[in-house]
Amino acid sequence: MTPTFASALIVLLLGTGYPRPDPERAGPSTVVIAGDAWFVVDAGRGATMRLAATDLKYANLRGVFLTHLHSDHTAGLPDLFNTSWQFGRQTAPLELYGPRGTKKLANAMLDFFAEDIHWRRDVLEKHPAAGATIRTHIVHEGVVYDDGNVKITAFAVDHRPVVNAFGYRFESGGKTVVISGDTRPN
Repeated sequence: MTPTFASALIVLLLGTGYPRPDPERAGPSTVVIAGDAWFVVDAGRGATMRLAATDLKYANLRGVFLTHLHSDHTAGLPDLFNTSWQFGRQTAPLELYGPRGTKKLANAMLDFFAEDIHWRRDVLEKHPAAGATIRTHIVHEGVVYDDGNVKITAFAVDHRPVVNAFGYRFESGGKTVVISGDTRPN
């Protein structure tokens, strides 16, 4: 169930695992909820299954923010993309934010699902085409999202030797949440 606390920001930990598969933990993934809108930071293995245990509506998914491109932080992204299109985010592209290389990842997902998209969009369910697309935003330090209710600022983190690793600061209703992804003290 999704919490219904009277708060400007709610954080749900979908998974806190690491690269080695563990039946007790899903891969790294966090949801930040601001009113009806919600955002995903990283989409590790099992993220969509954990989302299925909530009352969150895919139509209200405003964006997915990748901290970096290690597989344990992105393995669940293809499932999140395709599932969110089929079950609620039908008329809007997946808004995908991440470091350099994110566009290549997005294009690979579209290639991977090309046949499935064709069948579900053109033949079987006739899902709207817009939801089977990805709008990629390459992240640099600074404000990367601001809809007037939620402001998200990216900042560099130290995940050497990985370059272009980010954390995100979410601000809404006078509250702030910071999610760092993998980093060391800095």
